[in-house]
Amino acid sequence: MTPDEVARLAQQCESETVEFKATTGQRHEAAKTLSAMLNGQGGRVIFGDVGALGGTFPTLGCRLVAVDGTELAEEFRDDALFEANISASLRRAMAFCGEHLHHRVRIGGDLHAEVGTEIPLAVMREALANAFGHRDYAIAGMIQVRIFTDRLEVHSPGQLHFGLKPADLYADHSSHPWNPNILGCMFRNGTVEQLGSGTVRMVRMCADAGLGRPAFTATSASVTCSVPRRGHWLAPGGAGVALSGLEASVLTALAGSPTTRRQLADDLEVSIAELRVALRQLRDLGLIRVEGHGRGAHWVLDNR
Repeated sequence: MTPDEVARLAQQCESETVEFKATTGQRHEAAKTLSAMLNGQGGRVIFGDVGALGGTFPTLGCRLVAVDGTELAEEFRDDALFEANISASLRRAMAFCGEHLHHRVRIGGDLHAEVGTEIPLAVMREALANAFGHRDYAIAGMIQVRIFTDRLEVHSPGQLHFGLKPADLYADHSSHPWNPNILGCMFRNGTVEQLGSGTVRMVRMCADAGLGRPAFTATSASVTCSVPRRGHWLAPGGAGVALSGLEASVLTALAGSPTTRRQLADDLEVSIAELRVALRQLRDLGLIRVEGHGRGAHWVLDNR
């Protein structure tokens, strides 16, 4: 390539066929990228100085923010701008989450301590991989990772495509990658384990970890995945809600499976009258709904 051709290519963003590498010290990462490209449409890998690339590529990297509160207007504990390729950006975002989320220790059956983050690493990886893999690279803007006191948010530029709606992400759905070559590379280098089921796995892993259900929202400008931190629950729109102990127990039970009011009362060991008040409050918050009539009526989490 001539210097002019390199200069023109450098004005583009990373894409399915263009990958930027900061130094030849990233040989292992570069080799994985090249190997992934072999089974796609091929492409170019550009090595350069990160300082020289900074600010040149509007879709390169991610913005990482930790907030002391539940709104962006509150004080920031940390605010970092990271400009790098997808793999490096995803690793840095994972590390940032690990730095600012609480860690919990569990003693296993062999009396060895097992340390983990309050939000499972696999859930964070799925949220970030979806954002980097499905974002619209034709739109300027970085992936945004925001850690609040009640939730983790991952914002991805672009909108949902192929007729998908946020409610569809809670159930099995067909895989229609907006960036098939990028997702293919991420799948082949192990960043993505299985195409088309990431959001469903996130919901299941959150329930298994005793967390509230993630919230998926979308506008014409971005798609947001919000994951509640331990002890918190989110409304369908992604905002945190204050709950009583009984209300939180009801949501935890329904995260496992839909059930009847009588069965809930028996499982939670509360009276029907107490449960009726909690169910009404959760329904008014848009968190649950009833399906069916009469004896066949059962309560489910509301993902509409």
